[in-house]
Amino acid sequence: MGMPPCPWGARQGGKVSVGGMEALKNGASRETHSSALIQRWQPCQQHPWNGVDDEDEDEDDDFDVFPTLYNSLRCEDQKVDGLYEALRRAGDRFSICFPSVISLSLHASSSYIGFFVSDGPANTIKAFAAAFASEATTLADCQVKPSTKQLHLTLANKFYPHHQKTLEELAISINPKQSCHWTATLYSRDMRFVHYQVLRALFQYKPQNIDELMLNAGDFIYVDRAQQSEACNGWVIGISHRTGGRGFLPENYTEKANESDTWVKHREYVFIPSSGQLPKNQTKPYIKLKEQSPMPRNVVKMLTVQLSTKTANRRGLLVMRHGERVDQVFGKSWLQQCFSADGEYCQPDLNFPASLPDRKDSIKFFECDPPLTCCGIFQSRLIGEALLEKKVSISCVYSSPALRCIQTAHHVLEGLQLEQKAKIRIEPGLFEWTKWETSTIAPSFMTWKELAEAKYSVDTTYKQVLHF
Repeated sequence: MGMPPCPWGARQGGKVSVGGMEALKNGASRETHSSALIQRWQPCQQHPWNGVDDEDEDEDDDFDVFPTLYNSLRCEDQKVDGLYEALRRAGDRFSICFPSVISLSLHASSSYIGFFVSDGPANTIKAFAAAFASEATTLADCQVKPSTKQLHLTLANKFYPHHQKTLEELAISINPKQSCHWTATLYSRDMRFVHYQVLRALFQYKPQNIDELMLNAGDFIYVDRAQQSEACNGWVIGISHRTGGRGFLPENYTEKANESDTWVKHREYVFIPSSGQLPKNQTKPYIKLKEQSPMPRNVVKMLTVQLSTKTANRRGLLVMRHGERVDQVFGKSWLQQCFSADGEYCQPDLNFPASLPDRKDSIKFFECDPPLTCCGIFQSRLIGEALLEKKVSISCVYSSPALRCIQTAHHVLEGLQLEQKAKIRIEPGLFEWTKWETSTIAPSFMTWKELAEAKYSVDTTYKQVLHF
């Protein structure tokens, strides 16, 4: 990707109103899309096109285009399983009704290029949409209104005028009469950022001032163009999709992204074409699980352990990293941001910890031994709740002496409802000081007594294997 550019324009470190994203409360409703009847084509020529799956190693790379079946629908978290069942039932009813080849007509204008679906396939699609709406109302208690617009497959939208000719040539090169298969997909998105522009970070950016946002390559940033009065030339105020942090960032470190890139993919149902030919490596229609629950993605990745009746009684080892740490969100200067002139702790951002535990040496040692953010605590508790739901039995817990790791273990035990029963065994050998610390000396950690006073359940009888 090359070296990152210099940020446009110079700016003084100043103040910006900051506030972390509020975590979705249990039972809160989120917007869900059953917006995916996806048709896959084999491209007739080797032209670059937005949507081509570059990671597919097969010779016949496919790409996805899809008509939106529902503008939006709302469903409470605890009733999302009903939506999954509604998708399965509606899919089973229409599993062999979708044609392997459909008639499409190309439409091109100065702001839109795409295909319109002919009446026959469109009626099948609309019938499936109505069936899902009926099932969703019954099983998930949510009102679903199918889209009444003419079904179309968008290839390009709101492009620059000088791109129109090239885009039209690319569209004409596509042969819509080639075989395709169909997939209905259920998405959800965060309704707080529906009208925000989405940017993707191209490079890492480390904040130079306390009001700036840390970027990692690939991060998605929400930007409200109507609220940029405080930003100077070349800078924007954005909210990180990954951390919820808000601050200034250099705009030339980013590129425009699609809002759909931030959607969470829940379920997809693959249909059998009416010709009877199945997609490769498939023997029957199925619902495919992309992410197991509408939890944050970094939480879902940590829940890949699947227990079956055959393995439920086996002894196992669960290894996890700590939750989100405060210095990775707010930078190495986070400690200076949360203490007033008289030495009182305060929360400059809702994602800062509500308080810091007392330690006898000095608060400056928190710089090398940072705590979790509020989101990190929330992540840890979610992990524990998910393990409890899977009926995972925990017999002992080992943790690095780092505060963030002890906090992660403590809140996982809270989610498991074991915080009063299981004690945390602190093992210094688990600390990765050679990777994270510039010094050859390990940081000064809180003592067992200080941790106990902070209400962390520490096993004081444990004999450590390694000592720093």
